[in-house]
Amino acid sequence: MTQDRAFDILRERLKPICHRTLRRQVTAYVPYTKRHAILQEFSPDEVEDRLYNLVTDYLQRDNLQALPSSQRALMTLVLRKLLASSSFAIAGALASISERLQSRLDKTVRLPP
Repeated sequence: MTQDRAFDILRERLKPICHRTLRRQVTAYVPYTKRHAILQEFSPDEVEDRLYNLVTDYLQRDNLQALPSSQRALMTLVLRKLLASSSFAIAGALASISERLQSRLDKTVRLPP
């Protein structure tokens, strides 16, 4: 069986169960609330700005050992999201990275000569 044929069979089996509808198709019987964006201006203080710059500089290092090169781009996005949330949010991630690096360092130091 080809992959295209298997996909067609799966689509037919799921058709009675999965039905995609658009919001405009169900507004008559699904009460949606109005969404309103609320904008709040934010200016980081000096300490938050410094933390942002330190984390950014660290993530841009050429020889960054904390993140696998294959996951560097994704993990950088995740860390930036945490950083944007709050300094408390990123603290746990930075602590985990630090512990992982320390563990790797300890293993390297313990190797017999």
